[in-house]
Amino acid sequence: MGLAAKFFFDSTDLAKQTLHRRIVPTDTQFGQQQARWNELVDYLKPNLQKTSGVPIRSWLQGSYKFGTQIRPFQKQDEFDIDLGIFFCWAGLPEEGENGPKAIKDMVQELLCEFAIESDDVIEVVSPPKERCCRIRFKDDFHIDVPCYHLNEAQNSRFLATENDVWEHSDPKAIYTWFKDLLNDYSRDRTRRLIRYMKTWATLKFPEAKGRPSSVLLTVLVAEAVASLKDGLPGSEDEALDETIRKLTDRVAKSQVVKNPVDSAENLASRMTREAWKSFSDRLVEFSEISEQALVAEDELLACSVWSRAFEH
Repeated sequence: MGLAAKFFFDSTDLAKQTLHRRIVPTDTQFGQQQARWNELVDYLKPNLQKTSGVPIRSWLQGSYKFGTQIRPFQKQDEFDIDLGIFFCWAGLPEEGENGPKAIKDMVQELLCEFAIESDDVIEVVSPPKERCCRIRFKDDFHIDVPCYHLNEAQNSRFLATENDVWEHSDPKAIYTWFKDLLNDYSRDRTRRLIRYMKTWATLKFPEAKGRPSSVLLTVLVAEAVASLKDGLPGSEDEALDETIRKLTDRVAKSQVVKNPVDSAENLASRMTREAWKSFSDRLVEFSEISEQALVAEDELLACSVWSRAFEH
């Protein structure tokens, strides 16, 4: 067992000031987010159904749904919630009365109306992002609202984009993949490992543009854990070390990380070659730090070495 394990996570004392406790949202922060997205859903669904004339469904996705959210560490960073809104009609997306740009415009307009009525909203980002609309709230978080066509009979989903194109995208499928990949015990530990890697990435890549995305890190870590024939080591720091080494080897070999539910999509394609090279180089540095920490002679030295990665 590594000497710093209890400073990462302590299952016997969840109130202890471990790294994991400091990077996860507090109960108050979770409560604020939940209250806001519930309020937003309750506003959007009936109004969109009235405007569009079709049934509306919603689905939380992203880090909030996966249970891998971390606190913001950079001044410009915010908690991110992804709230999918689904416009339901039979047949293909192109067979509906409204195209992708039209349904995004409906959502954007209603977000603006919601913002006028709420004292908690800072702004609705305009123009909208390519694949979602964004509304920013006080308390350092925003809600991204991607819009989809859903054919419920076929369980088929297509994402609406700002350039008026439908993209095949199924946020529910990748969550189901993650949930089914590991047993409950391994999944809980994997969530913590994902949080450690996301924290490291946020600290080492302060500019979000060159930072590996949350979904990319989630898939990399989950597949690394699933590939271990003997499972994760028992201690938290050794488990993290094993994960880092797996990621370091994989990222050095190829800039291809296929979406596990859509093999045609490369989750790393939005990173430039330079950004991927930087990601790979920093993983090597992280692996060296991890190796040094695990052979440290005492607890204080082990924590000191790990602090070079987490600034904690």
